[in-house]
Amino acid sequence: MARKLGIAYLDTGAMYRAVTYEALKEGVDLHKDEDLGRLVQGLVLGVETSPAGETLTYIDGRDVTPYIRTPEINQNVSFVAESPSVRRELVRIQRKLGEQGGIVMDGRDIGTRVLPKAPYKFFLTASLGERAKRRYLEMKDKDPGLKVLEVERDIARRDQIDSSRKVDPLKQAPDSILVDTTDLTAEDVVDLVIEKIRQQRRG
Repeated sequence: MARKLGIAYLDTGAMYRAVTYEALKEGVDLHKDEDLGRLVQGLVLGVETSPAGETLTYIDGRDVTPYIRTPEINQNVSFVAESPSVRRELVRIQRKLGEQGGIVMDGRDIGTRVLPKAPYKFFLTASLGERAKRRYLEMKDKDPGLKVLEVERDIARRDQIDSSRKVDPLKQAPDSILVDTTDLTAEDVVDLVIEKIRQQRRG
């Protein structure tokens, strides 16, 4: 959608994954907010989109993109995302980028916490089975032994953790538009969202 509109794109989840990767690499306790806070304060995070549309993620100038979507990161990223110190720092960075305008921002707390006054907000969802199938197709080449049911369990577990955390829980913003993507292609979703934006503008 960002490419179609000719504006920037930010996958905020990649930022939490990058912090998780670095925390695991450095042996930081994922359940200690103070330790995670010190870690994230010392990192220079960068996220950009390649000409091919891939989200590239950097830590201190190092490309960590190949390492942040592994099963190990999937299993641990929700613990890092629970950290108030990590969320506070990443939200600060995300808001700074959002204030520049002209950006498609993707994440689990964008409409409720990061950019609550964004002019266009959409809450995308799909059935658990469909989400698991999509994630499996993304990951199967990197993890040949992966099973769809295993992915489904991981997604359900993360949903439960993210929706019940005390800080910025996963939930739909009251003024966002719900889009069930279960039976839609990515192209269908882009077309639907852009049409909703046009309708709002005509409003």
